[in-house]
Amino acid sequence: MRRRLVLVHGAWHGAWAWAPVADLLRAAGHEVVALDLPGADGDPAVSLSDQARAVCEALAPGSLLVAHSHGGLVAQEAAAAVPDRVAGVIGIDAWFAVEPASFLDLVPTRMAELISTSAADQPAVPVPPPAVFGIDDPQLAAAVTPRLRPQPVRTFTDVAAGFRFADAGIPGIGIVCEPRTLPFAELAEAQGFPLRAITAGHDAMLLRPPQLAAMLIAAAVDLHHG
Repeated sequence: MRRRLVLVHGAWHGAWAWAPVADLLRAAGHEVVALDLPGADGDPAVSLSDQARAVCEALAPGSLLVAHSHGGLVAQEAAAAVPDRVAGVIGIDAWFAVEPASFLDLVPTRMAELISTSAADQPAVPVPPPAVFGIDDPQLAAAVTPRLRPQPVRTFTDVAAGFRFADAGIPGIGIVCEPRTLPFAELAEAQGFPLRAITAGHDAMLLRPPQLAAMLIAAAVDLHHG
């Protein structure tokens, strides 16, 4: 069955990060919208709600939301605003909040401190090294580094309302990158999502495109059949 998949990238990234996976999804017959969220161009004034609004505008009834990392919070805010347009959600190492929380509230304390320190007196959080995203191949790191952009601080400090997808009748699946480094499995389970694992670093869409695309295609089928 042909599905409309709206791909939501994580912090510091852009639609470009989805390109290998998006091509495979389209080849399988799916309609794919890979968003460049506001702020992906380095604009420091962008808020979390600005990003969520862009996702809402891309959603048509029956869409599947596919969210990576910080994109989970963005997708969650969008789904809360227009639940009637969302047929399901797939989180990939995604941050979700069942209660009101900012991104900095959700991440481990040390990580929040490092982000806050790096962004001190700045409107945007500087780009971390590719290794933070599990990219240790020098060739891939060299290709990715110039495309990463500073992340608007407000997208990390704005408080997401907190939303349980199940309360709106939206089913979901959590894809977790292994080995696990952050509490993505627990956050997906708090949403009631079944878990699936991929052996890859955090940026699985760049590190294992064929494997991730196959998992997304299978998840789309499973979400359709309930």
